[in-house]
Amino acid sequence: MSQYKLFCIPYAGGTAKYFSGLKDAFQETNVEVIPLEYAGHGRRGREVKYDNFDQLARDVYARICDNCKRGNDDKIILFGYSMGALVVYDIVTRLMDETMRNRVEHIFLAAHEPPDILFRGNDFAKFSDEEFLEEMIKLGGIDERLLNNPRFLKPYLTLIRSDYGLLASYEWNGIFEDFGVDMTIFYTEEDTPFENIFHWGKYNSKEICFYNFAGGHFFLKEKQEEIVDIIRLQII
Repeated sequence: MSQYKLFCIPYAGGTAKYFSGLKDAFQETNVEVIPLEYAGHGRRGREVKYDNFDQLARDVYARICDNCKRGNDDKIILFGYSMGALVVYDIVTRLMDETMRNRVEHIFLAAHEPPDILFRGNDFAKFSDEEFLEEMIKLGGIDERLLNNPRFLKPYLTLIRSDYGLLASYEWNGIFEDFGVDMTIFYTEEDTPFENIFHWGKYNSKEICFYNFAGGHFFLKEKQEEIVDIIRLQII
């Protein structure tokens, strides 16, 4: 039976902990779930944050490569959530060499438009603190406990704003680079309308499946059981 490494790449302001439920769901299977952490986030909170999107993508790719040295025959699965979807696209189409690309078995993307669609969040970094907080509350990305604790809320908002600055620094080259591997896209109409998410089909010559869920931007927690079943269906 093939062995898989499922690398999970988080959203802006997110941490590896967001994927802990996914990791638990694949215990004692042939899928090793590996949630990745951005510099300046979570367990890497003391590290210097990135200056631009390119630094972020290169750091994530380096960590994927380092992990893949410990299991050279394992197949690679990539799961990018929100900002992580763009990170996956950049890694696969720009940074991966042929040997690594040949190991990629499947790609899962969630909650983000492809790079040819203007991302509405590009303006968030310019918002006032009050406007920015309001937008984050709308997205559902702020824990209610933080709202009542300004001591922790302010640094968290600073971190998210920094990540949105990284997203704003991303420049699409105008070319629909081909993933060249089977893909699955998770989205909600409330968060990302289908006419936008459907554009991911322009970036892939292989099979691509779309799954529409109810809910807002952070639907993984509520729909985890269904998403786990879909992942199993696609790769096991």
